Amino acid sequence: MVRLADDGVLPQSFKSSGGDAAKSIELKYDWQSHRVTGTYEGTKVDLPLTPQVRDDGSVQLGLMVDLLAGRTPRTVELIDKNAVREYEFTRGGEATIDTPMGAVRTVVFKSQKQHSPRITSFWCAPDRGYIPMKVQQKKGEDVQWTLEIQSLARP
Repeated sequence: MVRLADDGVLPQSFKSSGGDAAKSIELKYDWQSHRVTGTYEGTKVDLPLTPQVRDDGSVQLGLMVDLLAGRTPRTVELIDKNAVREYEFTRGGEATIDTPMGAVRTVVFKSQKQHSPRITSFWCAPDRGYIPMKVQQKKGEDVQWTLEIQSLARP
């Protein structure tokens, strides 16, 4: 669950079971006391909270909201067990990619933790509200995982 504020997305809670109790995540954001608490893969979480802190569920939504508001995030702080890791965002150019909806013009953003060989790339479509059409993580030249949009329906 998230709340939209003037300066972007403020996560409220995040829950993920991943089908395995050892991989489950449950986080609660307390914006009055500026703390995020819960459990992350069996590790107790109790961390200071700033508007840049995200979880796996709110990072893409936060990117979309920032881009729609004309802001390109420079960094995002992602919760990883009982730590917050800072990732740098950079614009990686533009690309037209093939999707089940046809060719889509995208702006590519890259996210990387300092000193990490892993880079996550987001192909966001400006004409579709910056929805990521594709997200891919690579470690060096090896693709670790890829998510690709299959369909898009708006109410």
